[in-house]
Amino acid sequence: MSSPSNPAIRLMHQHKINDNCIHIDKTSFDECERQILQITRFFFLAFHHPETHAWISAYKTSEKNFNTPYGATIANAVQIALNILCGTRGAGLNYHDPKCETCIKYITLHEHCFIETLYFIRKLNKFGAKENAIILCEGMAENKFLDAMNKLATIIEEYHTHKIKMPFYDNINIKRMH
Repeated sequence: MSSPSNPAIRLMHQHKINDNCIHIDKTSFDECERQILQITRFFFLAFHHPETHAWISAYKTSEKNFNTPYGATIANAVQIALNILCGTRGAGLNYHDPKCETCIKYITLHEHCFIETLYFIRKLNKFGAKENAIILCEGMAENKFLDAMNKLATIIEEYHTHKIKMPFYDNINIKRMH
């Protein structure tokens, strides 16, 4: 999906799986990054079709995949990064429908650049992150976008660190550390 100028075209769901899209399994993104992708798609849908209230699904998806209080915090960080990104671009962004079982198996170039920016930040590859940010932001204010993505990566790292330290119970009498 994208945001063409004709609203009638925008409302139609079409499978735009083409040469510019790749299967999600051909990426090196981990489960966390794939979950962030799905949250991102719901926000894209909410921006283009506010009547869908898809932002609620973005927060619900985040809360389902990342425990409280991290779910809402992560969704908020994604939304901030997207707001900065959308404010810098002159052109729209292509994304796949987050509710379509066929579409969610593929990733557009814009989605790929967004998640790959996060991926490179998490891998401490500043050059790769910067390169993707420049492409996405069309050379405008990419440092603001990178700051927002760095905050998102920090929250994700805190989530994973906290999750590892949280005790869980296999049965009532035995306490184990994860």
